Amino acid sequence: MPRDTSMAETALSSTFKYFPKLPIELRLIIWKYASQHQRVIRVRALKVRSEIPVVRFISQPNALLANKEAFQEMMKNYTTYSNRMFMKPLMINLEVDLLYFEDEEDLRVLIYGGRDPLREVLVNMAVSRKAMWYLTGTLWSISKFTVLERLILQTANDFSSSVDRLNQRSLECFWSNCGPAFQRPALEWISTEEMENL
Repeated sequence: MPRDTSMAETALSSTFKYFPKLPIELRLIIWKYASQHQRVIRVRALKVRSEIPVVRFISQPNALLANKEAFQEMMKNYTTYSNRMFMKPLMINLEVDLLYFEDEEDLRVLIYGGRDPLREVLVNMAVSRKAMWYLTGTLWSISKFTVLERLILQTANDFSSSVDRLNQRSLECFWSNCGPAFQRPALEWISTEEMENL
């Protein structure tokens, strides 16, 4: 077996043993395609021994681990971010990947942790219904992501909750007071069920 063959490639070859024999051009197209699928990256703020929160990202791109060829091709579409608060560097495709904040605390950690370049480049974000309970703080935190283009907000499954309707009105009011310099992202309200299927 070649030296750069990994366990992932071995598993792949047991299901499609001819993949390594495909022309290099075709394999590179496949790896590039794999890096263009949207991933929902869950952000979790964790307290460690010192009580200083650290951030853990769940759902790093597994295909990068397939082999050296996959890593080299796919990294053309990923950017790596490190921060003293990150447990591990974040590898993200800014064009398609979505950072998902399940709790308002998860969102605040990136804001209060000092200058974080991720806030200046992130274009896709999702926020859970749970994170919207402290609405003012959540909206303030969201407004610190300066180039956000798409914001997905989770609602009750049928969007009939009075809390969801109030959140929608509050959000419109908050952003109308942010001033002309604020770039307002496109809003999508989706149900809990739809959020789980992202």
